[in-house]
Amino acid sequence: DPGGRHDGGDDGRQEEEELWGGPTPDERRDFTTAIIAALEAPGSQLRVVATLRADFYGDALADPILGGLVHASTFPVLAMNAIELVEAVTQPIVRLGLRLEPGLDARIVSDVLAQPGGLPLMQSALATLFDERAGSVVTNQAYDALGGVAGSIAFTAEGLYLTLDPDERVQVR
Repeated sequence: DPGGRHDGGDDGRQEEEELWGGPTPDERRDFTTAIIAALEAPGSQLRVVATLRADFYGDALADPILGGLVHASTFPVLAMNAIELVEAVTQPIVRLGLRLEPGLDARIVSDVLAQPGGLPLMQSALATLFDERAGSVVTNQAYDALGGVAGSIAFTAEGLYLTLDPDERVQVR
């Protein structure tokens, strides 16, 4: 994930990686050279799909190793419109046999559209709402309690903070 985040899970990899924000120029060069070599190896069936935040696009184009590939292979993904966002909110819930209280989908979509970078916040809010649901119903009350889309990260962080012992809380602060 050249400009974004990677959740490494339990496989021992770092939880956050940034190609242009983290490694040294030499590490970045070694990594990109290895990727290109693997892609161009005779008989290679390797394909690379990478996400790239818009604020790193200039860095990717300027990269002496990857710039040409990025230029030739970029496929932009447009922001979701309101209808697509409604589907992104409702479809996973329906597939799980759950339901949203009336109007909650519209509230979430409205908040996402009003919030720059709202999609990751929506993901966080929906994950929290799933955990906080009342039986099979995702409620407006739970959405209000977490502070909506904009408050979802703080809600999660506060919940994690409260699980720490006093010494760990001092370290976190």
